[in-house]
Amino acid sequence: KGGPTDEAICGGLPVFNFPGGTLQRIGRTTSVPQFQTPRSYNFRQSLAKTLGTHSLRFGGELLLVETGIRDVSSLLGNFDFNGRFTGANGRWENALADLLLGFPARYQQDSNTVFNIYQHMYFGYVQDDWKLTRNFTLNLGIRYEFATPTRERDLKWANFDPSTRAYVAAKEGSLRDEALIEPDRNNWAPRVGFAWSATSKTVVRAGYGIFYNHANRMGREGLLGFNPPFIILGDAQISGSGTLKSTNAIFRLQDGIPAGFVDISRVNLATVARRAQDPTQETSYTQQYNFGIQREFGSGLVFDVAYVGNRGLHLPAFRNLNP
Repeated sequence: KGGPTDEAICGGLPVFNFPGGTLQRIGRTTSVPQFQTPRSYNFRQSLAKTLGTHSLRFGGELLLVETGIRDVSSLLGNFDFNGRFTGANGRWENALADLLLGFPARYQQDSNTVFNIYQHMYFGYVQDDWKLTRNFTLNLGIRYEFATPTRERDLKWANFDPSTRAYVAAKEGSLRDEALIEPDRNNWAPRVGFAWSATSKTVVRAGYGIFYNHANRMGREGLLGFNPPFIILGDAQISGSGTLKSTNAIFRLQDGIPAGFVDISRVNLATVARRAQDPTQETSYTQQYNFGIQREFGSGLVFDVAYVGNRGLHLPAFRNLNP
């Protein structure tokens, strides 16, 4: 009574938990019906042309990425019974008795929220393999990449500003208005390398390049939609471990779940977790480099030794803003 009625999420029993872990549980799994439905549309074109000792390649790419996400755990509700209403905390027998009386010690329910996030990415490059001499080739290239910050189709997006201790909601307008993140337009990626045939059986190679990563979702913490009012993770519980009376109950099953349990107007915003991203963050990237020597010994036997390294910069990480 009073629980969700949406046919898209209903089916089976909500979760009833008893002391002892999953072996003392009835009901369907809390991860149903979660989903992620990624879709991508990729358009690319590359061309090649030889001009004397230069072998040129150039091209462009457009990548459109969309993902529908429902990533909550208690859509049908999650009840905990621990035996405190019948005098023995932590015993599953008493927890079952609490269930028969209809007195949960904790109830959780999440709002049925689906996010539709998307990014548009634009890439272009020029590469020149320049054969300077008969045994030495120089590889030069430059690539430019621009990716819009992640946005939500229906503007269900909010960033928390620690300086003002307030939420900033997405609105129609510029990329910054919709994504709440300043677009990073300075993503140049040079490439340089060479191949030198030192002898007829020895080749020396080296290379360096910068490679950008435009998609950094670190679980639900990376989704600005997981802020009020777009999603509510409702949780009512009774603290402590002592015996409880019926007057202590958060509600009784026969009376049903209180109306508006996942209503934003009933939420104390001072007690909720807040998710925030740096609005001026830069695109993360790695510098990759290598140096190697290949030597042929006999027929079909090659000895190859190489040093390979990489260095990540502007990598995203979690940080607790609380002092």
